[in-house]
Amino acid sequence: MLKATRKPGKTGKSVTPKKRPGKKRYYYKSEPQICSCGWSTEHVRLLHIAEHVIKNPDCQVPCPIQGCNFLIDYSNMANHLVQAHFEVAIKNNKVFVVLFS
Repeated sequence: MLKATRKPGKTGKSVTPKKRPGKKRYYYKSEPQICSCGWSTEHVRLLHIAEHVIKNPDCQVPCPIQGCNFLIDYSNMANHLVQAHFEVAIKNNKVFVVLFS
C-alpha cells in the first residue's frame, strides 16, 4: 500500500486568498424619476440610465443627480453630463472623470 507524503516546499498552513476590494458602486440618493416610457430610475446607476437612453432613442429621462431637473435624451446625454456634472481630466494618456456637483 502506498504511503501519503507531503510535497516539498509545502507547509502545514492553509493559504488564504488576498482580499481584493470590490468596485464601489455609486447610487444617487434622490427620489425616483419616471422616464417618458414609464421606466423608473429607482435603484439605478447613471450607467443604467445611459444604456436605457441608447437602447430607446425616443425616451427622455430626468437627470438623476439631485437638484437637476434636466431631461436627458439620446442627443444631449453626453453633453449635459460632461458640461453640468463631470470634470474630465487627462493625465498620462488616461481619462479620469470626476463628479463635481
